Amino acid sequence: MGIGVAALVPVVVVVATAAQASRRVVDDCTPSQIRLSVFNPGIAFTGGSYGVSLNLRNVSRSECSVEGHPTVIVSPHPFLIAVGDLADFDRNDPNLGPERVLHVQPGSSVHAQVVIGRRCDGAKREMVRTTITFSSYERNVPLQIEACLRAGATIDTGPYLSTP
Repeated sequence: MGIGVAALVPVVVVVATAAQASRRVVDDCTPSQIRLSVFNPGIAFTGGSYGVSLNLRNVSRSECSVEGHPTVIVSPHPFLIAVGDLADFDRNDPNLGPERVLHVQPGSSVHAQVVIGRRCDGAKREMVRTTITFSSYERNVPLQIEACLRAGATIDTGPYLSTP
């Protein structure tokens, strides 16, 4: 009797980890895919500062991704407008930082918190109204704020976060 010889065939097994399987490549949002709006809930904080929310809504039919903070555009003023990062207050607070890539489904939104504060006690004789502009992904939205005539105002922005 003869002895049979089995041919060895190499078998390649591809194993994807859960992390690799969950990584999807999603293109950055384009200006035509999103709309930027500002919402002022009217909630005041101590010291005359208040919060607003900037919303980016995906108005397209395809998913896209956003990352980062809104940009604050300030035209020349005779007073100071200081722009900062909310994460400077507490980097461990998930509502303030760090920045992250967010995938935005069609019809869904993300938001960024913004805290606007004046740099004086707020007496009427010290106040002046001015307009600042927020910008993201080549979309702009203006907002009128109060600033102190001599000392100005502060604007601290947070990163874009998923909207609950």
